[in-house]
This record gives sequence, C-alpha cells and structure tokens, in this order.
Amino acid sequence: MMVHANFEMLSGAVESDESFATLFGLAEISNYSALAASHPYSLTEVGKALGGKGWHLADKMLKKVKADVGVDIKASDNRYHIAHKLNQTEFGKYSSDAIALLRLVAADQPYTVDL
Repeated sequence: MMVHANFEMLSGAVESDESFATLFGLAEISNYSALAASHPYSLTEVGKALGGKGWHLADKMLKKVKADVGVDIKASDNRYHIAHKLNQTEFGKYSSDAIALLRLVAADQPYTVDL
C-alpha cells in the first residue's frame, strides 16, 4: 500500500493550533467540552432532580412532552439534550434547562419547548 502526502498542505496545517487539531481530527474537542459543560446530567440524574429514584420519572416526562406538544427532545441535539457516542454506544446528556422544563411538566404547569 502506498500513501501519498501533500507536504505543502501538511506544512500549512501545523502553523496554527486550530489547523493542527483539524489535521488530527481534534477540531471538535473545544465544542465537545462546551457541550459537555452545558449538558452535564445523565437521565438518571435528571430523574433524581425531579424527585424520582432513577431515570424513569424523567423518561416519563420526556414522553409526556412528546405527547403534549409533538416534540421529541431526545431526537436531536438541542438546548435540553445532546447525544454522546462512545464506540457503538450512544447516550444522552441533559442540561439544567431540561430539568427546569421537566419540573414544569411534572407539576402540570404551562410550558413551552424552545429547542
């Protein structure tokens, strides 16, 4: 097997931290870190914040949101939820906004979903 390298491109790629990171596929790390910081909670932690013993109450409230307003919060990355993928496993992480929203849902208070 023969690998062809463009040394002019490689030389230019190491001139800045951003392009160097891109060269090695690391360009999303700072964005990933920001998302991880803004969405630090597992579904279990959200459920416990709502007064449950585990993830079930949070999942029930997410299903209620979907039934009430037709929005599946877990279907995309948004202000309430992001999906992390580790190898072949995907898991959701949730924000403080998600906890606040689901508290309103659980209390049968009016709410709006703004993805």
